[in-house]
Amino acid sequence: MSGATLSVTAQYGELRERATVVRTGGGFEVTSEHIGSAAPPRCIVHRKVASLLDAVHGLVRRPAVPETTSDGAGPPYAAAGDVSTAGAASAASGVAVEDVPLLTSLVRRGAADELAEALRVCGLPVLPPWLAEAAFGLDGVLSCEVSAGDRHGRIDVQLLRSTWVRLRLDREHRVHAERLAVADVRRLLTSACTTWLLPATVGAAA
Repeated sequence: MSGATLSVTAQYGELRERATVVRTGGGFEVTSEHIGSAAPPRCIVHRKVASLLDAVHGLVRRPAVPETTSDGAGPPYAAAGDVSTAGAASAASGVAVEDVPLLTSLVRRGAADELAEALRVCGLPVLPPWLAEAAFGLDGVLSCEVSAGDRHGRIDVQLLRSTWVRLRLDREHRVHAERLAVADVRRLLTSACTTWLLPATVGAAA
């Protein structure tokens, strides 16, 4: 796709990095910078697709605790007080946007009894695990923006303590979280690169 530009921005704490990729006649020009730093941007031309993907994938960090798998297996999430962590029912139903501030506040306070009552009122059988972790803040965020002419696309994912997630809002204004392994996040970036930066024949083989 001629004229396409891909930009990946990752923020972990105070560190914010951006890699901007454009296709050139000799390969892929990647400009890397630490946003807010006095250091000048670095520009490297990658001749091979594999080298380009290594550079982009390098922006994806691993969770602070042992990584879970995208099918939901792995160590349990932390939850407040005696409230158990979420099961499939809670994940499927999502959480109403207006309920998120209340629930996260109760999680941070460790108010188990109040949290249990709030979950009942909100119609949630248990506390969604992503919400239990997000209540204490995100470990990181990553966004990938792509553009070519008047076409645009964007991917946003968030890093919690034990996993990456992809949050989405449904038509009923309920928040859902899809758990992602590091490999899943890298696949999303690979798909963006091959779809937007490569001809169809090359992208299919990469």
